[in-house]
Amino acid sequence: VKRCKCQTSIEHVDYSAISDDFKAKYSVLNDRFDENSFGLERWESRNEDNELAVKIAYLNVENASFLNAIKAIGVYSVIKNAVEAYKNRKDELASSAEDDTE
Repeated sequence: VKRCKCQTSIEHVDYSAISDDFKAKYSVLNDRFDENSFGLERWESRNEDNELAVKIAYLNVENASFLNAIKAIGVYSVIKNAVEAYKNRKDELASSAEDDTE
C-alpha cells in the first residue's frame, strides 16, 4: 500500500473561480438528490462533499503523487479517500481543541 500526500488547506480556495470543466471532472461523489437538484450536473447540485473534492483536487492538480494515485486506482477512490481524510482530520482538530478548553 502506497501513501498519497496531498494538500488540504482549502480555506482560501475560491470555488466560484474554478472552471466548470474542472468541477465536472472532480465532482465524482454521489449526491443527495432532492426535488431541486433534478437535471443538474453533480457539481451544480452543491453537494458539500463534491465541493470539498473539487477544492482538494484544485490544490493538488500539479502534485505528482496525487496524479499517480488517480492513474493507479481512479479518480473516485482517490477523491473519496481525500475527502474522508480531510473530514476526519477536521474532526480530530475540533476534538483536540475541545480537550484543550476543558
